[in-house]
Amino acid sequence: MAGLFSAALAQVKIEKKQQPLRHSAAQLIAAQQWRHGDLTLTCVDKYFETDDTVSLTFQAQTATQFCFKPGQFVTITFDIAGKSYSRCYSISSSPSRPMTLVLTVRKVIGGVVSSYLVDKFTVGDVVKSSLPMGQFNIADIKADKYLLLSAGCGITPMHSIVTFLADTQRSVDVAMIHSAKHRPIIFDKSLTHLAQTLSGFKFSLMLTGTQPEPNSPSDINIRTGRISIAALAELVPDYQSRSILVCGSADYIESVTQLLATAGVDASNIYYENFAPTSAPVAVNPENMLTITAGSQLTQAPQGSLLLDAIEAITPINGACRSGICGACKCKVLSGKVTTTSVETLTDAEIAEGMVLACSCYLQSDISITV
Repeated sequence: MAGLFSAALAQVKIEKKQQPLRHSAAQLIAAQQWRHGDLTLTCVDKYFETDDTVSLTFQAQTATQFCFKPGQFVTITFDIAGKSYSRCYSISSSPSRPMTLVLTVRKVIGGVVSSYLVDKFTVGDVVKSSLPMGQFNIADIKADKYLLLSAGCGITPMHSIVTFLADTQRSVDVAMIHSAKHRPIIFDKSLTHLAQTLSGFKFSLMLTGTQPEPNSPSDINIRTGRISIAALAELVPDYQSRSILVCGSADYIESVTQLLATAGVDASNIYYENFAPTSAPVAVNPENMLTITAGSQLTQAPQGSLLLDAIEAITPINGACRSGICGACKCKVLSGKVTTTSVETLTDAEIAEGMVLACSCYLQSDISITV
């Protein structure tokens, strides 16, 4: 599908706590660039962006400059109560500020990983990280002018992009429209400041839950309701001639891409990335329990349920993005039937061999797999 980029996996593993780092100025000046291999990182700061969202700042134990492209992501992996979890998070900081790496996480109701990071992960905790990855970035998507469309935590790669442009260029031609229920939004102060100081950056908000504040800064356009063709035409009249980057939930991306298609925007000029799971294509039938075999391990799960959930119950598997874009949960179906919603990171040869993405497969029969 035009504009959808596959994202490779970058792993992070949380380990024991250590004291925050205090590198000297000489060490920072002499720091080498991070271009290969794993790094041990320490959380040196944790602060709330909103009531349910935190930014975690990391430094390498050995002074290191973080090299990545604005918009890329990493995958964090760690144990909670003896069980391993992996999730993808976009980097919210900019490579123009290379001595730290910032990940911004919003707490999801019922989310084991996000709840842990927001509520329990703290300064001094240590992680191991491999290189950032992903083609959803402005180094690989080159353009004279951009339109950034985001909702919810989809704002995190956009913050990295805009911060980088502000740090490296005197003027830019970037329009950004972020959709949220109400203010404050994630990075509210930072993006408001950039809208007031960065020439050529036009920042707009679409608020679905509240009316605009009467004393909102004049540099920010605030509208109520969901994004529409009329709102696009008003806020960014030349939107059809811009390279458009979209990030948010699966539902948001689907609605925005359909909207842009209706407006006649060339699909090859739309780029998007989504770490939210897609909706199940079939209803779960708890009355029909199926058997899942992985080597010598067996489990049962209802017809229509997610293959990844079944595998996680019996054997370790890296289900980082849970939306079919990182490719970490590849496995081979030896027998049985599944309904598949994404083959984005699979080659034609892998598909022919029976390879699937466990996070994008829903059980239709008893199944045997290799992980």
